[in-house]
Amino acid sequence: MSLTRGASVANWRHNRLTFSVIATLIFVLANQAVSAQTPNCPLVISNSSGDLGAFTVTNPDTATISISIISGGVWGTLVVGSSVNANVNVGAIPLGTRNAVMITAGKIDPNQAASFALVATDTFGHSITINAIADCPVTPRGCTLTQGFWKNKPEEWPVQSFTLGTVTYTKAQGILILKTPVRGNGLVSLSHQLIAAKLNAVSGATVPASVTTAISAADSLIGGLLVPPIGGGSLSTSSTSSLTSVLDLYNNGNTPGGPPHCDD
Repeated sequence: MSLTRGASVANWRHNRLTFSVIATLIFVLANQAVSAQTPNCPLVISNSSGDLGAFTVTNPDTATISISIISGGVWGTLVVGSSVNANVNVGAIPLGTRNAVMITAGKIDPNQAASFALVATDTFGHSITINAIADCPVTPRGCTLTQGFWKNKPEEWPVQSFTLGTVTYTKAQGILILKTPVRGNGLVSLSHQLIAAKLNAVSGATVPASVTTAISAADSLIGGLLVPPIGGGSLSTSSTSSLTSVLDLYNNGNTPGGPPHCDD
């Protein structure tokens, strides 16, 4: 009996110690999660629509949006209509008044773009929608490689197919495109840089907002054109040079705020 009792006491003490360690670990991890929350970002109002004459929307400082009512009724509601990677904080709504409401926001993933929409209403039925961007700087990660690297290192490609404009190409076709001389065809020069930029992005290199915009614009410009030597598509260099330059800077690791060039 005494041995059994002693074993039970030992087990109880062991379990109590284990529970204490686990509880302490959970507490520490929870505090780390709270401390890891991203700070408020500079906020940029991209556009506003609705009853613009009934509200005043300003940036009293770089990290705050202020919304107040200037005509009509008093405050009704202020809600976050949609949010992409943004943690939006809406201040207390001063019901019965037209006083300002303050909004701040941070990024959930600091390495991705963040945006959100606000929908404000008053008691007279006026409403306004504000679209904003949380513009915290992106911390670059990864590194980039030039179109020359991807042309000569097919074994390093992270994909077997990709798109240029609306057309899907195989890896083998991509190599042929990269090996095709430009010869004054802006479609070819743009495609060289666009292929490299997309491969860099898939490989884990951060894509700054300016480069994301350039990639989208390049795809829109190319559309359904078939790139030589796969097809006979053509664009003037004057229509592609600015986009080609942006992507070339990125692939060479020279985009401000972007990742560096890899040591290849």
